[in-house]
Amino acid sequence: MKKKFGIIALCLSLILTACSMPAIGSQGNDAGSRQEEEDDEEEIVIELSDKKVELEAGEEFEVEIENFDDLSKVKIEVEDEDIAEADIDDEIITITAVSEGKTKIIVSAKGCDDVKITVKVTAPPVPEPVTEFPEADRYVCKVELTKDVWREIIGFPDDELDEVVEFFAGLNISLNFYLEFTPSSDTEGAAVLGFDMAQFGKDLAEAMDVDENYLQFIGLIADMEGDTLDESLIDTYLEYKDEMVEAISEDIVGDAEEYSYDLTYTIDYPTLYLTGEGETRECTIYDTGTFLLYLDGEDMDGAFFENGLTMMFEPEK
Repeated sequence: MKKKFGIIALCLSLILTACSMPAIGSQGNDAGSRQEEEDDEEEIVIELSDKKVELEAGEEFEVEIENFDDLSKVKIEVEDEDIAEADIDDEIITITAVSEGKTKIIVSAKGCDDVKITVKVTAPPVPEPVTEFPEADRYVCKVELTKDVWREIIGFPDDELDEVVEFFAGLNISLNFYLEFTPSSDTEGAAVLGFDMAQFGKDLAEAMDVDENYLQFIGLIADMEGDTLDESLIDTYLEYKDEMVEAISEDIVGDAEEYSYDLTYTIDYPTLYLTGEGETRECTIYDTGTFLLYLDGEDMDGAFFENGLTMMFEPEK
């Protein structure tokens, strides 16, 4: 036992002696390792997914810093923000093209050489003007009827019968405006703007012909008279539905004033000029063949749209 203990003690002594001696060779290796680490740090290069970007004005593009996790204190700077702008969120640089030209985005990080992203911005292509307009004799636009419009149609004061107005607005009926062209040459002619009251009356009758809508309306009328809908008489109400629906439709549509507006037009592509009663309105003809028309309240006086109306017209199919 003593012999074994002596051997163990000797081994421990040798280990302790070795640990207490200056590790010259080890120190040299550590110094070499530190130098290599410093060299490695100095050799880090900012790596980007793209260094040349070409965009149209208004477009965006993302560039990734591929070794972002190996970098610190990453910053970006745009040389000319009138050409492009840039934001950075972790490893993603988002570039937004502003206007035509060239600029550079400088990407920097601690201990690294700066890297530049070259950005070229071009103007967006100008759409070719439509040269065949009008491509149809009649253009149409569906206008949804709001509560305010229904109040004008029915003629109720602002503070009366709101539930009835809401009922009609809830039918989701639209009014079809039309613009009919009669060319006298390739670039000018006469036009008529109006809305289709006959179709409006038909759509109203179809909506009221639905049992649920019809009975709801009868219930509202009963409430107006201070009465309630007698459920035992529902079959009787439904028996006279056709006559009632026709009367309601004729009453509303018959009181509506027909709207028609005589115009002349000229075309200077891509602009359509509509002239009537001494006033000219400019409309842009889009490459889809559609055009936008705005009428103010004075134009729509007596036609339910006294707050004005913006309409997108398209060829009737």
